[in-house]
Amino acid sequence: MWNKLNKSMMICQMAFGLSYYGVMVILTRFFLEDLHYNEADTMMVVGAFSAIGPLFAIAGGFIADKFLGAYRSLTIAYSAFAAGYLLLVLGATTTNVAMSLAGIALASYARGLMSPSYPSLFKRTFDSQESFENCYPVNYSVNNIGAFLGQYLFPRLVLVTGFSGGFMLSTAMAILAFSILIFSHKSFVEVGSKIDQVAVSLKTVS
Repeated sequence: MWNKLNKSMMICQMAFGLSYYGVMVILTRFFLEDLHYNEADTMMVVGAFSAIGPLFAIAGGFIADKFLGAYRSLTIAYSAFAAGYLLLVLGATTTNVAMSLAGIALASYARGLMSPSYPSLFKRTFDSQESFENCYPVNYSVNNIGAFLGQYLFPRLVLVTGFSGGFMLSTAMAILAFSILIFSHKSFVEVGSKIDQVAVSLKTVS
């Protein structure tokens, strides 16, 4: 039932929950206090950060199924999370609005690519549908633990390190998840779909 692959994916899921919801909880303060955005524009930015991912998940699922495969999509998504959070770090360090908005957009679309890809690949790491169905609720619990820790820890972390420190922690979590997927590349490809097992051109990826 449980094996190295699905356990490592749950670490990735916890890293996502901690990083994404940690950023979410400090984003309003960051735009209001550091970037001096007005309240209405700040609410639009935060709303977009939470809404774009679920909306883009439809397109993300199509891209994963038809062009990239779940494993490749998930790997790209976590690399995009890392890049987006890094832009937020740079935006917080230099008080750069454009860089911060670009980071938010990149992380939001990455969530849309990740959302349909994760359960598809996670399911393939189990030897039966029954095992997957029994274990998938545990995965949600792990995500919720990460989300709880992010919402609890990030506001306190910001008091010590500033907003750049909070965004840096999210970057580190995304890099951790990306590294886990790359390190176990061969094993994930073996259990992946046919698309994951064939080469994809750089043009298709981009």
